[in-house]
Amino acid sequence: MAQAIVFDFDGVIVHSEPTHLMAVREVLSPLEVPLLRDTYFERYVHLPDRELLRKVTDDAGHVLDEDSLGRLLSAKHDAFERLLAAGDSVQVYPGVVELIRSCAAHVPVGLCTAAQSRTVTAVLRGLDVLPLFRAITTADDVARSKPDPMPYLRTARQLGHDPADCVAIEDTVGGLTSAKAAGCKAVAVGHTQPKVRLTAIADRYVDRIAELTAESLLAL
Repeated sequence: MAQAIVFDFDGVIVHSEPTHLMAVREVLSPLEVPLLRDTYFERYVHLPDRELLRKVTDDAGHVLDEDSLGRLLSAKHDAFERLLAAGDSVQVYPGVVELIRSCAAHVPVGLCTAAQSRTVTAVLRGLDVLPLFRAITTADDVARSKPDPMPYLRTARQLGHDPADCVAIEDTVGGLTSAKAAGCKAVAVGHTQPKVRLTAIADRYVDRIAELTAESLLAL
């Protein structure tokens, strides 16, 4: 039986990646760096903002110093918040709030994400589930993000359990790779990436988060 359950954020609890993509495209526009939707979700979606912007610009042949990257990062955060304020809000996946509550009633629940802390905190507070998470690891908390195992190792340690006793719920190859490399069991949800890519890594696959129950997760 699993002793803890760890949720990813974007792509598992909420769907805000289209808004992030819009913000990234906006700040890259002056550099004339194109970013296709499929490329974003295949190569970059699992990365925290700083690494994402560095990787996208590097791949496009632009060499940015730290000051330039910092300004680009700040502009991206401003663009994202402006888009949200204009009504391009995040969508909550059906059934996920109920699943978080059900899991938290049985075992410690954690969150492991490449999103920024201020975004995560605001959304979880708005969903009235923030106090249910015993451990939260964001891009602000680790030196190396997914697919590196560090985020899941940190989350498991904060939950007080061995990674082998934790079940991670992820929607990307990078997230699944991070969880499995840390030693966690991993469930894939097909919200953002093709099933064939996820099933090659995950211990279990479902099309939608609403298909999962606390009981089925604990039985892994």
